[in-house]
Formats: sequence, C-alpha cells, structure tokens
Amino acid sequence: RLAMFALRDIREHEELSYDYNVHWTGQWQSGQRCHCGAPNCVGKMSAVAAAAHRKAGGKPKAKRRRQQPSLTAQLLPQLLGEPCKACGAAGDDDCALLCDSCDAAYHIFCLTPRLAAVP
Repeated sequence: RLAMFALRDIREHEELSYDYNVHWTGQWQSGQRCHCGAPNCVGKMSAVAAAAHRKAGGKPKAKRRRQQPSLTAQLLPQLLGEPCKACGAAGDDDCALLCDSCDAAYHIFCLTPRLAAVP
C-alpha cells in the first residue's frame, strides 16, 4: 500500500513524480526514453532524480567503469600454441577456442558438435 499526501491540490490528469530512491538496473540505469507524450514530461525515466539533485546544488556523479580484462585475455599470449585437448595437435591457433573455466584449448573441428567458425 502507498499513501501520498500533497502540500497543494492535485488537478485531474496531472502527472505526479516521486523519487523513491530506488536504484534501478538495466535499461532504466542508462535513462530509458519515456514516450508518454505529456507536455511536462522530461523525456527520460530517470531524469527526475538527476534534475532534483542539480536543483539542490549537487553535481551528478559520473559513473566510472573500470574494465577488467578477462583471465582468458590475460593468458592468451601464453596459451597460443597450446595443444588441443581432444586431438593433441598444436597449431591452427586461428580455429582454436579456449575453455572459460579451465583455459584448455580445443580446435573448433574437434568439438562435438563441430563448429564451422569461431563464434
């Protein structure tokens, strides 16, 4: 249940917005577009909280994402030339895949079912 109390009268069909301080993930996090067509709509679902923060004198924090290279990418130079676990042959690095969990190398043509190309 939700109870709302207003400091002024609310007109019929007036759009209400309230920041519940809920941190959404997924599309809303990047500011999903709103297509409601209301004349007072800001056009983004997450813009209300950012606008309120700016009015309060704050500065929106920039999101920093530090990209960590995957373990496979870090070990790839060492694993090139690694023999295939299925056939035991080394080489054909252009058609070899590395297992994400154990970093074992497999040729795409040694897998069951066979792959036509590296995904």
